[in-house]
Amino acid sequence: MQRFKNILVVLDPGAQQQPALERAADLARLYGARLHVFVVLEDLPLELKTLLSAPHTGELRERVEQQQRGRVEALLAPLRERGIDLHLDIQWHRVAFLVIIREVLRQGHDLIIKTTGGATETGMMLFNPTERHLMRKCPCPVWMVKPESHLDSHPAYKRILVAVDPLPDELANQTFNARILQLAASIAAEDEAELHIVHSHQEYDAIALEHLGVELEDINERSLMLRRQGMERLLAKLSLAKNRCHLVLGSPEEAIPKFATREGIDLIVMGTVARTGIPGLLIGNTAEKILDSVECDVLSIKPEGFVTPVTLTHSE
Repeated sequence: MQRFKNILVVLDPGAQQQPALERAADLARLYGARLHVFVVLEDLPLELKTLLSAPHTGELRERVEQQQRGRVEALLAPLRERGIDLHLDIQWHRVAFLVIIREVLRQGHDLIIKTTGGATETGMMLFNPTERHLMRKCPCPVWMVKPESHLDSHPAYKRILVAVDPLPDELANQTFNARILQLAASIAAEDEAELHIVHSHQEYDAIALEHLGVELEDINERSLMLRRQGMERLLAKLSLAKNRCHLVLGSPEEAIPKFATREGIDLIVMGTVARTGIPGLLIGNTAEKILDSVECDVLSIKPEGFVTPVTLTHSE
């Protein structure tokens, strides 16, 4: 079971509901983790800083920061009363994802939790540029929570989906598979949720194989058999039940969101780095397309050894 010990929760102090804070507080209580509450304020417009004198600019920033700190401290008071170890930090920056990732690098956070910017009228998640940059570039797992999700004091999921690729591959890919599964299984166990293990696959096209002189039906049957066998091996290693494993037909960007909607999935656990050989882990552009189609919370994970392109400046 993975136990997060140093959680960074990114807040929008102007939001009426803070489900990400509730989820982070629940994890902090469960694991005895340190909870770092982080607020990024957008820097003052350059024009305004040009028009105002330096003392007035500093005074304005101080006043805004005090106002925001008061709002956040009011949210944190009940958590402090529950004995949760937390720390509040407010910083100014024009590029939010940079300062967030640098804080992860500086403080060694092992999880980011953030409420998303919103959802469409049909319920689809809206990931703003900051959130997309975090999922692409942050070295630790990034947990995105819908604004209307889990608004009670003890958030819990009912159905969790984890996507894997069960086909044999290099050791690093198998390890990544196992890591994603173990984390999803841990969350499901704590929330007493159903865990749905899903692999989406596409059948081979007749046009692509016709010049080889092979039977299309035979190839597709053998491919499906290999995937089933691979799934059984993967689950056997982790001692997971097989009754909620699904091999769904179709491309990941179409099949996964449809499955999640049909089964009432609350959380999708997925890998989000382009890696040769594991298309079933929702990678690269595929991940972007899936994110545009889901209606639930998303926990994205990088493979071991991932290096973020964001670095600390010399002054930091």
